[in-house]
Amino acid sequence: MTLDMGNTDKLSDFRREATKSGIEIAPPCVNHSQAVFSVKNERIHYGLCAVKGVGRQVAEHIVAVRGDTPFKDLGDFAKRVDPRLLSKRTLETLVNAGAFDDIVERREEAFVAIESVIGMAQALTAERVEGQGNMFDMGAPEPIKLPQGIPAWTTTERAEREFSAIGFHLSAHPLDAYAELFDRFRVQRWMDFERAVKDGASAGRLAGTISGRQDRRTRKGTPMMILNLSDQSGSFECIAFSEQINEFGGLLQVGKSVILKVGADERPDGVSVRLLDVQAIEEAAEKVGRRLTVFAADVKCLPPISAQAQAWRRRRRQLCGNSRWWRARI
Repeated sequence: MTLDMGNTDKLSDFRREATKSGIEIAPPCVNHSQAVFSVKNERIHYGLCAVKGVGRQVAEHIVAVRGDTPFKDLGDFAKRVDPRLLSKRTLETLVNAGAFDDIVERREEAFVAIESVIGMAQALTAERVEGQGNMFDMGAPEPIKLPQGIPAWTTTERAEREFSAIGFHLSAHPLDAYAELFDRFRVQRWMDFERAVKDGASAGRLAGTISGRQDRRTRKGTPMMILNLSDQSGSFECIAFSEQINEFGGLLQVGKSVILKVGADERPDGVSVRLLDVQAIEEAAEKVGRRLTVFAADVKCLPPISAQAQAWRRRRRQLCGNSRWWRARI
């Protein structure tokens, strides 16, 4: 993995193989990662150099100033690092990758506090250079106050930010929030579907987040599209032809999460997948999510609530009869 740090496709493949073998890959961390990939406590620790935009000099500097003493908080980090080596963009990338999760619980708070980190680091460095440090200072850094009221990143936003920093989904995936939906729609993970095709299956449902799209032409000149997608178990390609492109092209955009109905064939170079139908994942979630959940603080509330529900079901049967359309409307 260290030899291929610049190749995120290979790193993603290595991560998938490690997962299959039961080997955990810990996300990048300013307190535990080395500059390159390392092994500790039977886990592979993601190298800081492998985070996009974090050069070897920056990674080695963070590891050197950390030494054997982990950073306590952002103030401690700001006191030790050289601001001339760490740009705002580099720190943003490290936050998005999860490298500060060990010292700040919420990534969105760490992200907003970056300017304060840089400002403190610059001020402390200037004092050291000018010899103005307080001779009675015991070395405790001034704490950086984390901003309050910052809206939490959604699961999808957090995963997308991590993807932009690492190049693939390492600790979170945009599909993580839809496990119940996939059970209801009988959506398979790519790893399971791939195995099923090798056992004779020729079609199925998959979910994926689109990470790449290539628009091409067939030999006959008709449009075709190659989609790169990923789910929690791995990455895969799906081919779409003119009929599906004309009908679903608007949905097939990079960054979108979708549910796919696909056909598949086993070939010498792997499983080939072609698109049959597609649905936006938000649309599917909305359909199954049209229900009312009632929370009761006292168990005595339950009998009247149950009676109301039964009365509603009887009323619905009277109104709808056997009409599927009316049942759907109600």
